[in-house]
Amino acid sequence: HTLVMSIISTTKHLAWAMLLLLMIVFSASILFTDAVVRELGQKIQRLKDLGEEPGPWPEGSTEWLLLQHFGEMRKSMDTLFRSISGGIDWGEPANALAEIHVAWPYVYAMYVSFCIFAVLNVMTGMYCHSAIQSAERSHEQKVYTVLQDRNAYLRNLQSLFARIDADGDG
Repeated sequence: HTLVMSIISTTKHLAWAMLLLLMIVFSASILFTDAVVRELGQKIQRLKDLGEEPGPWPEGSTEWLLLQHFGEMRKSMDTLFRSISGGIDWGEPANALAEIHVAWPYVYAMYVSFCIFAVLNVMTGMYCHSAIQSAERSHEQKVYTVLQDRNAYLRNLQSLFARIDADGDG
């Protein structure tokens, strides 16, 4: 009962925490998607300027990996969320980002570090704190109920003894 009540009482905190995480992932996705799309667009333009017709990137190439991980917002958000939740190893996307500029893997590593060490740890702490408070409130409610029941039993016993000792001689 206490566990269920703790989970129910923490859903509001969980919802706000998930919204915060969604906003962070969305913001970072804009940054990485823009960088990748811009770089690949420039690469396509350079190929056209050289008279080559850009075709699909070969599977496994850096360009292909960049498109798979950061080619559109949905893919970027998926990659970024899975990177912080253990869904994928974040080394592959970071290595692909290194082909754009040497700084991008470090930006990616800062994002992963910030989300894991700051955001997710704080969210876990808040969630646990809320669950503990809920359990304490539940315990306090049980104590209050026991005291109320005790007072009711005392009143019933006093009433019973008063009726038994109707003449008052003890």
